[in-house]
Amino acid sequence: MKSWENSSNWYDLIVGKEGHYYHKHVIFPVLLKIMKASPYKKVLDLACGQGVLSRVLPKEVSYVGVDLAKSLIAAAKAYGKNKNHQFFVADVEKRLPISEKNFDYVTMILALQNMEKKDKVIENAFHFLRKGGRFILVINHPCFRIPKQSHWIFDDSNNLQSRCLDSYMSEQKIPIK
Repeated sequence: MKSWENSSNWYDLIVGKEGHYYHKHVIFPVLLKIMKASPYKKVLDLACGQGVLSRVLPKEVSYVGVDLAKSLIAAAKAYGKNKNHQFFVADVEKRLPISEKNFDYVTMILALQNMEKKDKVIENAFHFLRKGGRFILVINHPCFRIPKQSHWIFDDSNNLQSRCLDSYMSEQKIPIK
């Protein structure tokens, strides 16, 4: 897997301390509602970026965030000063160096679509879940994020916005810079 290290400044700028629009208005309200439905104490966040999820969880929740980008993990540590939160630099496509297990939830938000070895990521998620725990995976629908193969069209005269797809449902590797 390739790290987002080279894009970390840009990523931190758009996500910030509280998350971008989709975090705040779409993802977190639903995610937190799902998580509130059953008592939980431990969350493992794969490809956590700069730890934006850690900052919306209840303070008493034990949280472990993992990401390959050292600067994003440094930002996560700088943003959040909670003694119940830990952050590690590690590749989520490989066996994780975490001794703690039995997490109530394993989450991965808007990252699986960037992974080459998706099966290894999912194996990791289930390896660390307690029996009856849940893996919550949030991804963009592929038609909304095909780099170099999709774009937005704006029709200001009719106040319309649409998505144009140049390629769909075909496996391809597109480098992200």
